[in-house]
Amino acid sequence: MRYNGVIYRPPIEANTVLIPITEGCSHNSCTFCNMYRGVSFRAWSLSEIEEYL
Repeated sequence: MRYNGVIYRPPIEANTVLIPITEGCSHNSCTFCNMYRGVSFRAWSLSEIEEYL
């Protein structure tokens, strides 16, 4: 499993538990956003999610 450890979220969710099930951005073509540049979108498999947990 390749997880880079970065989860972008609003400040109001700072103390919540988030389980990443995708990485990258499915759109990834906004001219104003570069958060996920170079990170291909993909959904994690069930086994990867279980390993993460």
